[in-house]
Amino acid sequence: MSSCPSDVALQQLGTVTMSETDFVSLEKHIQECVNCQAALERLARDGWQGETGPWLRLAEPEQTPTLAGFVVEHELGRGSMGVVYRAWQPTLLRHVAIKFLRRGRGASPEVRERWLREAQSLSRVRHRGIVQIYQIGDSDGWLYLVLELIRGGSLKDRLTQPLSPELAARLAEAVARAVAEIHQGGLLHLDLKPSNILLDGPAEAAWEQVTPMIGDFGIARLQDEPAVSESGKHGVWGTPSYMAPEQIQADREAIGPSADIYAVGATLYQLLTGRPPFLAASATETLDQVCHRETVPPRQLIASIPRDLETICLKCLQKSPKDRYESASALAEDLRRFLDGEPVKARPLGPIGRTILW
Repeated sequence: MSSCPSDVALQQLGTVTMSETDFVSLEKHIQECVNCQAALERLARDGWQGETGPWLRLAEPEQTPTLAGFVVEHELGRGSMGVVYRAWQPTLLRHVAIKFLRRGRGASPEVRERWLREAQSLSRVRHRGIVQIYQIGDSDGWLYLVLELIRGGSLKDRLTQPLSPELAARLAEAVARAVAEIHQGGLLHLDLKPSNILLDGPAEAAWEQVTPMIGDFGIARLQDEPAVSESGKHGVWGTPSYMAPEQIQADREAIGPSADIYAVGATLYQLLTGRPPFLAASATETLDQVCHRETVPPRQLIASIPRDLETICLKCLQKSPKDRYESASALAEDLRRFLDGEPVKARPLGPIGRTILW
């Protein structure tokens, strides 16, 4: 890449719209170009909010769409791929969530394929902790998904301060069990984070009365999907603060269920401390921290966090997949042991291990 990339190209850094080759080239250029580093920081100040990607302010809401058979009421939220609306379905007397593809008729074949993959992924699993899909359709070129309406908002929306260790462990256990079901269905989610964990229950309900539910399977893939597809476009997936190192390195051979276990650990870390394990001023810095820096132990931030729970969290966040829990079920069982007051199977890193990491 001989010349500086445009702002649009910089905005795509670390998103699924960029191929692995382009990502490596762009990252190398930014590391050597102070102008691009300044531009990236400017974009971060102007619109990147750290977790939402693709790190720009979202466009002003479009006109509320219409869809036969539904009364679309109001917008619930939006992301890089779609806009979600609350709607009433008169024939079945129920409220639902409808997710429209933002790019509409102008969406590329690759984007439409990804949209279809989300629908197929959701239809493969049935679990109390996973948002249910009712219908997929195409309305005059506009792709849409009809989904179960989750009324309590997202974990990100509600998490304004650290939770108690017991509550954090309970929520993380529920998420881990849902992740285990996803893996049992042969899928990898690859974008677990607080904004993709919805809370089933009234918005004003106590934490103990809501059930976490996993949504947004936009970048999920089959576990046995070939490492290289015909399109060859496999860039970097996910959200920097919650991505496992192997995702950032775009090593598809190494990306497996352990990547989702890492993300559950990153979410548990935020539940305990109020912040994700890594969050720098820019996406590039955050990606670099995930790959090359060790996480600050939660007890260094909040001393009252039980040591066993910290040990569980840090085991999930190990750089090497083989050093994490062998399965999401194993993680859930260790969290249950903690909640039941039993010894956990995870073991803290000893002095020699800490010296090696240092």
